[in-house]
Amino acid sequence: MMKKKEKIVVAGILFLVILEILKYEIATKVIVGGVLVYQVYKFLKTRN
Repeated sequence: MMKKKEKIVVAGILFLVILEILKYEIATKVIVGGVLVYQVYKFLKTRN
């Protein structure tokens, strides 16, 4: 398990990355792509 401080650092990094993506206005594509990849991954994981 991650320590609380590590979780905060990871969340901060993710937040900064998201802000950078939003700047380039490709956030929608990235979010949709990420959700699709996650759904496919979950589906394959449960099937095996």
